[in-house]
Amino acid sequence: YNPIIFYKAVENQVGSKDKAIVGLDMKVNFARHFSVYGQLLINEFQFRNVFSGNGWWGNKQAFQLGLKYIDAFGLRNLDLQVETNVVRPYVYSDKDSLTGYTNYNTNLADPLGANFYEFIGLARYQPINRLNLQGKVFYFDQGLNVNGLNYGGDPLRSYVSRVSEYGNKIGQGNNSRTVFLNFTATYMLKHNFFIDFQQTFRDQRAQLAGPYNLNTAYTSVSIRWNIQSRLQEF
Repeated sequence: YNPIIFYKAVENQVGSKDKAIVGLDMKVNFARHFSVYGQLLINEFQFRNVFSGNGWWGNKQAFQLGLKYIDAFGLRNLDLQVETNVVRPYVYSDKDSLTGYTNYNTNLADPLGANFYEFIGLARYQPINRLNLQGKVFYFDQGLNVNGLNYGGDPLRSYVSRVSEYGNKIGQGNNSRTVFLNFTATYMLKHNFFIDFQQTFRDQRAQLAGPYNLNTAYTSVSIRWNIQSRLQEF
């Protein structure tokens, strides 16, 4: 019955250091070919600060909204998908850097961590039985830490080291904008034996000059036998 019975509030009053996040997810299928889905996450909530627009650091919320179009435009096996993700600064951080929402120094949620906007477009098509084609477009705008200051994007940093009590906003810090494009063609030569061709482009531009200004392109051809393809979508 959490959070209705406010049991976490009672636990905190008696000294419990456990954390809790309130979440809501939904999915609706309609018109036979469409599916809309979304998630809302609330890590901390104070009504007066959330709606005041003062940029309080504790406004730790995130949401996702997406739409899928199956057999798009009447073309069988053509599926389209668009999605947006918005995560405020410090959402997955904790007072102790060891108890943030990470595991083995890896983010438990989005690979980007926090403090970002993200927009995604996907297209999947199977023109023949053994051939799958997939195109991906990612764009994200994120605030990175700079000069040792914690702007809220890294869950491994304690929120005690935050840069400001108020005036925080998504993208603060060293603002970085990245475009990621990927095309993948997969052919199943035999049962569970695949040949993959990939072409990837990634362009990152940060507000401040440094190691985050990168332009990358690579081509790969690989074979897989009874395993999933590794995804490098960040």
